[in-house]
Amino acid sequence: MPTAESAIQINLQDATAAAPSETYGEVIVIGEDPNKLDLFNQVKTYYSQSEVEEDFGADSPISKATAKVFAQGVQRVKAVNVMKDEAGTPTADYDTVLANLEDKKIDYDIMVVTIEADDTNAQKVVDHAGAYHKVLVLPFVGDKDSAKTAFSALTANEYVFAVAHDDVSLEAGELSGAVAGAISKLQPWIPCEWYNVQGINPAGYKASEVDELEQANLNTIIEIGKAVISSAKSLDGLWIDIPRTKMYLATEIKNALINFKA
Repeated sequence: MPTAESAIQINLQDATAAAPSETYGEVIVIGEDPNKLDLFNQVKTYYSQSEVEEDFGADSPISKATAKVFAQGVQRVKAVNVMKDEAGTPTADYDTVLANLEDKKIDYDIMVVTIEADDTNAQKVVDHAGAYHKVLVLPFVGDKDSAKTAFSALTANEYVFAVAHDDVSLEAGELSGAVAGAISKLQPWIPCEWYNVQGINPAGYKASEVDELEQANLNTIIEIGKAVISSAKSLDGLWIDIPRTKMYLATEIKNALINFKA
């Protein structure tokens, strides 16, 4: 019969304290600002909107996107400028920036972009989201038919949260930032359908148009008492909480294995 002295003792306290703590719901704005080429490919974490505006100014597409992220009650957001100086011409270099995010092991889970679904670089961020299992909030501002055309041209995957809106006074990054901020505040297993979004008015689509958009796996902002996300589907038809839950469980399992090995 085994004695108390022969029992195996495992102390996880020290291992847990030593292991790096991964986070969930971290938002990054991947934006285009041709006026701040000196900040190309520099990833920085911001804890207030004033800090962002110190770097980019209030009128930057990046600043407008982070403002909507912070408006959802998010405590911090990362941002990076994809615009660089190419022989005297501001040029978007998504390849370098996206590769750098993984090479440098940047902690981020939800991607905000300041471009729309019909941009020539949209497929690059879509592919990146699918390859590295990041939620991408990809916007399009325009009428129903144009939105469907823009998104249908992309190769869909379960990590793209497609959002259509018809308020042309709204910049793409503002729409993407607001929705991403709202999603990041939810636990991974809570669907973001009918969840409130601050600072974005409901879209003016007709009810039949909203139905048509949702059948194409496109989300929008509707009014049910207040402005809410109309659905929670990814671009290929799965619920957006499915890939979010996968990422959450993978992180928890990884941390558990690190602690066990330690």
